[in-house]
Amino acid sequence: RNLAMRFTSFLETVVPVRIKCTKKLVSADNHSNIFNFKYAHLCVIAPLCKDDLVALPSSLAKTLGNIHPLVVIERISNL
Repeated sequence: RNLAMRFTSFLETVVPVRIKCTKKLVSADNHSNIFNFKYAHLCVIAPLCKDDLVALPSSLAKTLGNIHPLVVIERISNL
């Protein structure tokens, strides 16, 4: 669970993403007060194309070199 949370927080800083985290009860033992949960993290990354206008959060714009929060995509590359 900890690795998934770190990865989702990394994705939030790098790309525009919508994240939904859920917790589901798998089993419960009422006598010993032990509960087992299943965690799921859904990350939806927004598709970006050339000449799209993107509104960045002000905190992300400051960390990217204090740029303007409204930017136009001029190049797409695969790393």
